[in-house]
Amino acid sequence: MLLPLLLVWTFFRVWGIPGSAAAVPVSELLTFTVGAVIIFRLNRRHLSRGRRAAVLVHLPRIR
Repeated sequence: MLLPLLLVWTFFRVWGIPGSAAAVPVSELLTFTVGAVIIFRLNRRHLSRGRRAAVLVHLPRIR
């Protein structure tokens, strides 16, 4: 919640009302990008060691 609030305040100060409307999509894009980079790096590290990726969800099989 800090990133959207910080961006709304910053964008409003720089560009006014239209800038504050763009702050939430920009914060979502930044959050997605940071998450994708973290997952990519974790997967690459685990795959280089011959392991399954730690971030993949393994659901139990129902018999």
